[in-house]
Amino acid sequence: MDGDNLDFGGGVASAEGARATSSVSLAASDSFVLTPEVRRITDRALCYLGAGYPVHFSGPAGTGKTTLALHVAAVRGRPVTLMHGDDECGSSDLVGGDYGYRKSKLVDNFIHSVVKTEESMSTLWADNRLTLMP
Repeated sequence: MDGDNLDFGGGVASAEGARATSSVSLAASDSFVLTPEVRRITDRALCYLGAGYPVHFSGPAGTGKTTLALHVAAVRGRPVTLMHGDDECGSSDLVGGDYGYRKSKLVDNFIHSVVKTEESMSTLWADNRLTLMP
């Protein structure tokens, strides 16, 4: 996946499960209040993203996780995809996962006194929201 991974969860729920998505481009705002603590968290998030790691902001609702994530994306000059989910969704709801099996069985009885049986089973992968994005 190309791009930054910003994940901001509220309370127990996180943005891992996607219900609706939309992409927006951002510009840094002069009205953003950048306290020393917010600057420290922003700088830390930028370091992780620069090293290729995803960032997850967690905390109670209304503490500014989404605003901080949008600020970090604007500082990096990256578009943002907003995803809304709940605590029942997992990472497989975003990228996909194993959703079934394919089983085949071959019985060879060409010689009536010899029975050759061969079975194979493989998992089926199904892509989901993030792997299907253009």
